[in-house]
Amino acid sequence: MRAWMAVGAALWTAGLSWLPPAAAKPPLKASFGAWVVGEAADRDSVYAATGGDSGDVLGKSCSRDGSGCAWVLLTPEGCAAGARAPALLNASAGAAPVTLLCDGKRFQIGEADFYREVVLDPRVMEQEVTRSRGMLGIAYPLQSGAFKADRFKLNGVADALSALRGLAAPPARPPAPVLPPSTTKSGVF
Repeated sequence: MRAWMAVGAALWTAGLSWLPPAAAKPPLKASFGAWVVGEAADRDSVYAATGGDSGDVLGKSCSRDGSGCAWVLLTPEGCAAGARAPALLNASAGAAPVTLLCDGKRFQIGEADFYREVVLDPRVMEQEVTRSRGMLGIAYPLQSGAFKADRFKLNGVADALSALRGLAAPPARPPAPVLPPSTTKSGVF
């Protein structure tokens, strides 16, 4: 829990530091149980995330332009860009295999570096998260040959994902103006 509070504080602080002084308001952020929904500092994407009991962060990130979403695992353990690794999800809805892809992106959250692993089976992850109650466990191999297991609380996930969908939807376009019928004989101005 302490690690997740540090992650949330660091995300909030990072959001402030990347904004020009005139726009120094923090990115949008709300809590839903164990989950936090927020806006990235660049305001181009939004996320729903939770911290695990071993220090990892599990989340879903969506672009604001509606171009897509991805489930990601942020972990302090390093990974090689382009490397794929099997992972096992386990929750009350059952167990399922997924594949993680290290996309080479590194983030500093607080004092720690985190590496991003993208879940290549987003439908499987979404099903496990939304159909399960209690905890979701993820086990995956490390570069050292060992395995790491992390557990994430699922309380609040349904509300967090609902809020995320609302934030990620592209803004509605205003309706086209209705022009009055032409008063000329030809109908052309």
